[in-house]
Amino acid sequence: MRTGNSAEGSSLFLTLLWPYGRSAIKIPEQSWIDLKVRDVAAALTLDRQRAGMIEGVLRHVPAHTRTVKYRLDITNDFLENEALGNCLESLSPVIEKLRSCVFRPDRFDWSPIQEVTWRIRELEHYVQFLDILAAAFARSPQEPRSEGIRRLKQLTDEARTAPIYTRLREELPALVKTIANFRSISIGINLGSGLEPAEATILSVNSERYSGKGLAGRLFCDDPMRGITKLRTSLSDQSAPNPALIPLFKDLSDIMQKSVRPLAKSLSQFADLCTHNIVMLGDELLFYTGAVRLARRLRAAGLPICSPNVTSAPPARFEADRLYNLNLAIARLETDSQRCPVTSNVKPGDNRPLWVVTGPNNGGKTTFLQAVGVAQLVAQVGLFAPARHMSLTTVDAVYTHYPALERDGEESGRFVEEARRLRKLLLQITPRSLLLLNESLSGTAMGEAVHVACDLLDFLSEIRCRTVYVTHMHELATSRNSAVASLVAAIRTVNGKITPAYRVEEGVPAGKSYARALAAQYGLEPQALRRDRQKADPAIR
Repeated sequence: MRTGNSAEGSSLFLTLLWPYGRSAIKIPEQSWIDLKVRDVAAALTLDRQRAGMIEGVLRHVPAHTRTVKYRLDITNDFLENEALGNCLESLSPVIEKLRSCVFRPDRFDWSPIQEVTWRIRELEHYVQFLDILAAAFARSPQEPRSEGIRRLKQLTDEARTAPIYTRLREELPALVKTIANFRSISIGINLGSGLEPAEATILSVNSERYSGKGLAGRLFCDDPMRGITKLRTSLSDQSAPNPALIPLFKDLSDIMQKSVRPLAKSLSQFADLCTHNIVMLGDELLFYTGAVRLARRLRAAGLPICSPNVTSAPPARFEADRLYNLNLAIARLETDSQRCPVTSNVKPGDNRPLWVVTGPNNGGKTTFLQAVGVAQLVAQVGLFAPARHMSLTTVDAVYTHYPALERDGEESGRFVEEARRLRKLLLQITPRSLLLLNESLSGTAMGEAVHVACDLLDFLSEIRCRTVYVTHMHELATSRNSAVASLVAAIRTVNGKITPAYRVEEGVPAGKSYARALAAQYGLEPQALRRDRQKADPAIR
């Protein structure tokens, strides 16, 4: 935020997103798709017209831990300080109005009166912006704890106590009132012998708008601001103006220019008061506004959030208590869905960076995989963690490898295509990367797949890249590789039926995926199929 360029005002700059330089990691497009980050962006967006800005913030994840902590502290200030959190909602419409004044695409074609009018509106919204912030800080029960919000408070105080701002507050009401008085023009027209318009003059500049009336109003109403015909708008009349009226329009322009000269002179003393950086700061505040609104909705739904403990020191770490899938949680908020977002307690230790996740079909393994990736991104972008407690190490990239469908016309099969994509990722990963594998290498015979996957784990253990591998190859979870931790999607039996517990925790794999039992539950057992076919058509045998 830059509050002014003159000696009277502050020339300090503030950013709530990039205080130490714009060093970021970009999320690969495939990871963005697989993790459904666009759903998170949509939940953070207050105005669809600003959706691109929110997505841009999420796509450029801070690379430095210092920046991540700076953002997390700001988010925490807004969440824990109710007065500050509430002021964000009040600021949002003011920010958009200020933006519309500052960044109008047709501004270079404006007349002087348009320039004056929009500059007054711009300064009016600028004052509103600072007043809302000042009132929020005044209502706050405690001082801000984050470096960014403390700096914002300091700059707000400096801006509002500067002499240029004091003069602006004194003179702005009169300026606003003056332009508010330009609401309509009265024109007098003399008629010729044939009742045709012959002469015209401007009678007055009015502070009220005209409205149209019908015949009855013309005969019985003497209101000078009521027309005797329907009110016409120039926007719907594309015909060229009567040439006789062109001099009148020139006179009108001259009168308006003379009217705004005193305004322009008054505004010249505020020429050094720049609001562009206020708008840029406003964009950043919109990001935090969406974060606070989403966090409050999650808490109201009984889901925990926290400010994670973030470090950059090796080895790679990701520990969580009651971690849940943020995408599913958002879906529950939007649709009242009862689908469980899966809760997990994950603390496998720093010396085991390779997590092999096994368990039954439909047990929440892929949901857990996505939960880890999304939690890493939203925490590292500076929002919050979808968990009760979380500790993590910042990463330099998030890579995903999900199964690929075979496409008609391709010469290579599914396994070859997956192997190509996986090799590309393995050439890019570092010890600071996060790699999410979903049923990788499952496109070939199980025995061969296990052999290849074991070699893959050996390679990954050399790099020490944090990896989450969802698989039905239970042999991988019992590997002798000391870098491997076994996580299991739990199940429970209810009335003799196997159901997912929607919980992933460290444990020994069951050795089976319960596919046969689940198939029978869902009607794929041969005897049940014969019975149901005959019910549908008795002629079938």
